[in-house]
Amino acid sequence: MTTKTLPRITLESDKAATAETTTEDLNVLEGRLESTQAAALAGNIAPNSYATLRDQVELARLRANLAQAAADEERANLPDDKTIAATVDEFLTDPSLDIAQVLEAFDAVQSALTNLQTVANTRDQAVNGWVKKLRDLGIPDRGLHIDDDELKIYTGAGSASSITIGTAQVAGTGKIAPYIGHIVNPYIRSTSMRIDPTSLTRTDRRTRNTGSRIRIRLTINVGGKCAGDELTTATHIPSILASFVHRGQAELIEGELPDVPEPTKRTYMPVGSDTEPTGTRTPAQQRQEAVDQEAADQAVKAAFA
Repeated sequence: MTTKTLPRITLESDKAATAETTTEDLNVLEGRLESTQAAALAGNIAPNSYATLRDQVELARLRANLAQAAADEERANLPDDKTIAATVDEFLTDPSLDIAQVLEAFDAVQSALTNLQTVANTRDQAVNGWVKKLRDLGIPDRGLHIDDDELKIYTGAGSASSITIGTAQVAGTGKIAPYIGHIVNPYIRSTSMRIDPTSLTRTDRRTRNTGSRIRIRLTINVGGKCAGDELTTATHIPSILASFVHRGQAELIEGELPDVPEPTKRTYMPVGSDTEPTGTRTPAQQRQEAVDQEAADQAVKAAFA
């Protein structure tokens, strides 16, 4: 039986960020205070300067303590990691959020409207068929009476045909758009926009690609990042993360790295030589290598920009 691994739960809220920032500020000021104390012992600093810095340290310590307390309280108010993970899983699998049911309803509306148009057209064709049949029998559009009831045939460009016999009447429906408009108007009167319902698929993107997640930890300072910083596929493409590990600049913490192709090895031939490559680099070639290395370093920095 396979046990599901509990995801890593971290809180990176504004309060947590403030606590981290104020702590860093405090550390900087405390370092300056230590240096100032050493200078004070040597008589190289004015008393008021030391007092000002000391007050700044105390204020920074107060801010850091309050910010950390707020961050701790925020984290303490959260349930345990297992409950959070279970709740998120419930959200990601809740069938009531599936947009497919809405799209199916739109399909049903589309099918109903298409069927309505077909049925109405078929009936109109039947009315026109009777108009033609009566006329083929030689019955005029006006003047023929059945007992005391006159048979009348009405046709016109752009209008539905009709046949009346006294008070009895059959007429085509003609254009059904106004009738459809009467039904749907309560639902669309507040907007003039027209949007394809298939675009609603973007409202339900709960599938998480967790299988390819990669996490690494830098082992040296590189590209503006410090040793110990963690990088993931949330901010960097897998090949970049793999290149850091491949060059010994980071260690893999989670996931599987893609293969990194070996760099192409250059061979050099002396200018004007028609012999096999000797591998000896000229000064110009050495300068070009330095340029290439600088470009690679800039690419690394750009990855963190």
